[in-house]
Amino acid sequence: IAAYNAPFPDEKFQAGALVFPQLVPTTPDDPSSQYNRDA
Repeated sequence: IAAYNAPFPDEKFQAGALVFPQLVPTTPDDPSSQYNRDA
């Protein structure tokens, strides 16, 4: 378990990894899905 935490010396370094999945649209009707289709 210590090896899993090795790259993150503090919880604040894990914030991006914890928030990122919420930023990825998972359904076609998600408001940000259209931006991905347009890209």
